[in-house]
Amino acid sequence: MEKSASEKFQRGITVQTIVSVSTAVLQVVVFAILSRLLSKAEFGYYAALMGITMIFIGISDAGIGSAVIQRKNPSKLYISTAFTISVAFGGLMSLAFFLLAPILSNVIMDSTLITPMRLMAIPLFFQNLNGVGVSLLRRELRFGLLGKFKIISYTLSAAVAVYGASIGWGLYAMIVLFVMDALIYTLLVYAKVGIPGFGFGKEEFRSVFSYGGWLTLGVIMSSIANQVDKLVLGKWLSVERLGAYNRPSGFISNIIGQINTIFDGVLFPILSEFQDSKEKFREIFYRSFRLLSTFGILLASVLFFNSKLIITIFFGEQWYELVGILQIVSLSAIFMLNNTLADCFFRSFNLVKAGFFIRLFGVILML
Repeated sequence: MEKSASEKFQRGITVQTIVSVSTAVLQVVVFAILSRLLSKAEFGYYAALMGITMIFIGISDAGIGSAVIQRKNPSKLYISTAFTISVAFGGLMSLAFFLLAPILSNVIMDSTLITPMRLMAIPLFFQNLNGVGVSLLRRELRFGLLGKFKIISYTLSAAVAVYGASIGWGLYAMIVLFVMDALIYTLLVYAKVGIPGFGFGKEEFRSVFSYGGWLTLGVIMSSIANQVDKLVLGKWLSVERLGAYNRPSGFISNIIGQINTIFDGVLFPILSEFQDSKEKFREIFYRSFRLLSTFGILLASVLFFNSKLIITIFFGEQWYELVGILQIVSLSAIFMLNNTLADCFFRSFNLVKAGFFIRLFGVILML
């Protein structure tokens, strides 16, 4: 008997919640340890590095993975075409990132970031490469399996990173974590689904890019809005102040990121399946909105009124000056969650062009 939209939603949310909570706890523990081993300056350099890296990741993905999920009954040629595009475009963006490292590092910070930025070209490629494989598993609602892969890859990478930080690797400890995590995760995904192979179809190519092109522009705008603080604070103020700001900001982002993974990972493939039924869309939308809004308010309240305790437990007493920053940033939780919900519905309805202009407006407000 075929499951209803509500049943699929509830089951997906349950599985994804278990996985995401486990991942979030693991990440919080790892960064709590790293906060005691690394300096504010090292966190500042890493924040600036991740700011520009995430923008390039958004560009290189080109919405290809989302196009595979949103497409109804994609053919083998469609999937192989999407995989070919992801490999080619990801390779070009990684090469560009590597070659532009000297210029970009001096624009956002200083020459210290040249070598770290070149190393980040590696996970940039793998983040793009795994998009099609992850999307195929998400289409099948295999959230638990993807969660296991993520936990395995992050645990192994974090163990190496913590060891490296303890023996003086500094900034490179966090870079190793990011590089290894992307590499191991990609290997696990394609070990399961198999490599789609290379192929090319003109109609398939047009279909991927008609959807993915506008989505990519929207992701670029969103990435700029989300990362602009990291890109300007280090240059305009100091790397130490950026490192101090990024600890509570990054803490909130990690939590929200895991929650967003729960809902976006479950909602997008389910809504894409029911994209022709407005009644089912409406049912899931209202349920998701109520749940996210309620949870966002509760989360923001907990973070705001327990900020000093959180700083003590996860960062250490040397970070007490960040209590006020954590309180301010915690209020963004409500809006960040509902922003993801709205974005998910735009993508499911193939309204990616409208989504781009909304995100462009958001960038203007942020600046």
